[in-house]
Amino acid sequence: FRGGRRFVIQSITGEEIIAVAVESGATLSELLAQVAAATATPPEVKLSLVLGGGVLPADHDLTLEGLGITEGAVLTLVKGRARKLLTACDDATAKIWSTTSGECLLTLGGHGSSVLSAVFSPDGASVATACDNLTAKVWSATSGECLLTLEGHKYRVRSAVFSPDAASVATASEDRTAKIWSATSGECLLTLEGHSDWVVSAVFSP
Repeated sequence: FRGGRRFVIQSITGEEIIAVAVESGATLSELLAQVAAATATPPEVKLSLVLGGGVLPADHDLTLEGLGITEGAVLTLVKGRARKLLTACDDATAKIWSTTSGECLLTLGGHGSSVLSAVFSPDGASVATACDNLTAKVWSATSGECLLTLEGHKYRVRSAVFSPDAASVATASEDRTAKIWSATSGECLLTLEGHSDWVVSAVFSP
């Protein structure tokens, strides 16, 4: 590999993962892209490299030479979950965004009416949305697939949230009730009645 540089990428336990070769003048971003491809790292996982006990800076446009990374350097690969942002909109969709690039990663469509609320599950694997069309939905935060539609409220569903263990979903509705649902089967487990006006929010205790 003429005119290029070779590096060893190791795990945090010191085990060699791969050896990579890049062109001279390559940037940190280009090196990370090559490592991500070689290790089949999904886009929702954030990769960082450590050299000499310090995490290399987030400015990926810096060249490896500019960062002081020399031929034969051993770099430690650290994986973490990249932060995402979830939005709910009157256009009948919810969207998941990258907080790093600003890219829209997923659009959750199919509501048919305004989305009034959207939240991640505690583990980040699922999304719950509350909708103007009297339903709430549970989605895969990875594929964007609608996993469940929660039907049973008589008026708009104002909010939907997961329990701390992500096993249940609570909804609040303008029909003056809150409901607790199974996040696995979609079955309504409990209806809480007694309010004299809209229920606009419901949350589980920690």
